[in-house]
Amino acid sequence: MLNGECLARGMQWGLARHPEFERRKTACMSPARAMQPASLGSHPASVVPRRFLEGIRLTRKERALLEMLMENPGRCVSRQVLLKSVWNYAEDARTRTVDVHVQRLRRKLGPKADALKTIVRIGYCWLPETAGA
Repeated sequence: MLNGECLARGMQWGLARHPEFERRKTACMSPARAMQPASLGSHPASVVPRRFLEGIRLTRKERALLEMLMENPGRCVSRQVLLKSVWNYAEDARTRTVDVHVQRLRRKLGPKADALKTIVRIGYCWLPETAGA
């Protein structure tokens, strides 16, 4: 999610002064972690290391979702960005597709799923330093 979007979303929900929002805002909105449009391009197959997925069977969409998150380590990726880049949905689409796929992906990854973090009302984040096993 771009910096302005994060701030606008928080203001819209009246979270601007809530301490939890402030913590997430600084993690999500720092310029170093802001997702650049160039990172929304194609998903090279080399993003997900083979040994990371050893013994794990993923569908094409689960793999594309994981690659999108792994391309942007430590960055907040909104549901809208994921819907547009992985599923080619319209920007105003309201669906639980991303949430369901993330849930299935976590189940399949097992202890390695610790790296996949949910940022409530914002999106998802891949933090490789927290991945288990």
